[in-house]
Amino acid sequence: MEENKNFRTIVDFIKQKIDLTNENLQAFLLDSKNNPASPDSTSLFENFARFFKEHHIPFSQFKGGEGTYDVAYSSIKDEWIISGKMTVVKQNSFDHVSILKRLFDKVEISELDEVCR
Repeated sequence: MEENKNFRTIVDFIKQKIDLTNENLQAFLLDSKNNPASPDSTSLFENFARFFKEHHIPFSQFKGGEGTYDVAYSSIKDEWIISGKMTVVKQNSFDHVSILKRLFDKVEISELDEVCR
């Protein structure tokens, strides 16, 4: 999208909408593929990661990978749900972070987040 090419505009919009000094701020970045249909996806992802680091906003990131994922957020439970087409023979036979690392090229979990099933 053309409006995503000027990240300064995105930063200005964010600064109008949230208090960057709020100690309860957290972020979540999901996916960024080298996709010919969306060539700016990776740079936009990296711009957000840099923005969060510069403003000391804790965030988890799940970047890259080959699959397609469905994502949902529950504000009642304050949880993200990520679903993909990966089939695990015995669900309990894998550490859930290991599963995420098989799905994504880069997985970093904020100290304020946890991975559960």
